[in-house]
Amino acid sequence: MSVTLYVSCKKASLPSRQKWQEAIKSAGFDLVLDNFDWRTHSGFLPVTFDGERSGFELLVEDARPLAKQLQVTLPAANDVVVSFGFGSDKAEGDAAACASASLAQCVGGLYFDEYSDDLLDGETAIHIAQDSIAAD
Repeated sequence: MSVTLYVSCKKASLPSRQKWQEAIKSAGFDLVLDNFDWRTHSGFLPVTFDGERSGFELLVEDARPLAKQLQVTLPAANDVVVSFGFGSDKAEGDAAACASASLAQCVGGLYFDEYSDDLLDGETAIHIAQDSIAAD
């Protein structure tokens, strides 16, 4: 089974890799992003999570069709959704949760998944990710 986490935001607010990495570190996550460029990247993003190689699918999509498909209402100003896809591997899921929650916090975006109607702010998403990892 695959799962996807989402962050809706303004395309113009997508941070540099360095700024996103700083947000990840500030949240206390042991996650290091490989180098990438938002303008050209689509697909698997390798990362190091808790000292081990891992990763997740990273895709930037137009917000409107995705919101309609998932039946969620997003702020009109949020023109993109960043998708974080992963399979059943626990480390990939944890890495995606940490990365997506930190991105939501970094850009002032909204975090959600395909199984919930809840749109969460970055701070709440970070607490959920921290609690999930601590429970391991």
